[in-house]
Amino acid sequence: MIQEAPEKQTKLQEDLDSLSKWLGIIILIICGIIFLVNVLWLDTDMKEAFLTAIALSVAAIPEGLPAVVTIALGIGVKKLLKKQSLIKKLGSVETLGAVNIVCTDKTGTLTQNEMTVVKAYTNETIYELKGIGYKVKKGNELTEKSPNLEWLFKIGVLCNTSKLSEKHEPIGDPTEVALLVSGEKYHNKIHEWRSAEKLDENPFDSERKLMSVVIKEKKSDYLLVKGAPEEILKNCDFILKNGTITPLTETDKKTIQKQNQKFAENALRVLGFAYKEITSTTEKSEDNLIFVGLQAMIDPPRLEVKDAVQTCKEA
Repeated sequence: MIQEAPEKQTKLQEDLDSLSKWLGIIILIICGIIFLVNVLWLDTDMKEAFLTAIALSVAAIPEGLPAVVTIALGIGVKKLLKKQSLIKKLGSVETLGAVNIVCTDKTGTLTQNEMTVVKAYTNETIYELKGIGYKVKKGNELTEKSPNLEWLFKIGVLCNTSKLSEKHEPIGDPTEVALLVSGEKYHNKIHEWRSAEKLDENPFDSERKLMSVVIKEKKSDYLLVKGAPEEILKNCDFILKNGTITPLTETDKKTIQKQNQKFAENALRVLGFAYKEITSTTEKSEDNLIFVGLQAMIDPPRLEVKDAVQTCKEA
C-alpha cells in the first residue's frame, strides 16, 4: 500500500502554493487599479499605463522566495544533522515540525521481546502470575491448584512447538515460550506433561487463528486447542466449571467475551484454551470443544522507553 500510495505535497508545498495563488490574485487586482487610475484620472497614454502595470506586476513577484525557502530548509537540515537525524528530502524538515503522531516498531524496540503471562482466567476467576521474563524465580509459583487451572496450563504447554533449553534460554516463538513459563509457575515439572505422546498437530493458521494437537495419555486421547478467544468460543459447546463439564450458555459466552475485552483494553495479548476427549486420531476436527479459560500476556517495556516517550512529547 505504501509503494502504491500517490505522491502528496508536503504541508510547506501546500502553503507556498496557497501563498503564490493569493499573491498572484492581489498583484493582478493592484495592477488593474494602477492601470485604471493612470488612464481615467491621470490621463496617461493607455499603452504607457499598460506597460507601467505590467512592470509593477513583474516587480511584485517574489522571485527570491524559492531560494529563501531552500536556504531556510538547508539550515534546518544542518541543525538536525547535529542531532544525528539524516534528512533525505528538504520538505521533510518543515513536515517534521507538524507531526502529531509517531509510528514506531514495538516488539524489541519499545519492548523487551519477552512475552510474559501475567493473568489467567478460568472458572470466572482471575489469577495473577508474578514475575517478568522467562526465568521462574522462587516465590513466583502459582499456589492455587484446581482441575480448571491444570487443564488451562497443560494445554498451553502441550499445544506448543517452543522449548526452553537447560540454561532456560527460549527456543521458538516468544508467545509460546511465555506459555511454557506460565505452565512452570503452576507445575514446575512440565517435562512430565510433555512426556505425553503427540499423535498429530494442526499448526496455527492466520485464517483459522487456531492451533491444535492430538496427544495420547494412559486412559484417553485428547485434542488440545489454543488460539484467538473469539474463534475458540465459536467452536465450543461446553465449558469446564469446577472440574465438571457443563453446556456453554450464551451468558457464559458474554462473560468470557467481556473478560477478554477487559484484558485487551489493558494492552494484554489474550489466548483462549479448549479441549475434547477423542476415541481416534481421525476425530481431530476443531469443534464441539470444552472451553477452559484464557491466558493474558504482555511484552514488558524496555527500561529506557519511558524517557524516550517523554522526550518525544516534549519535542
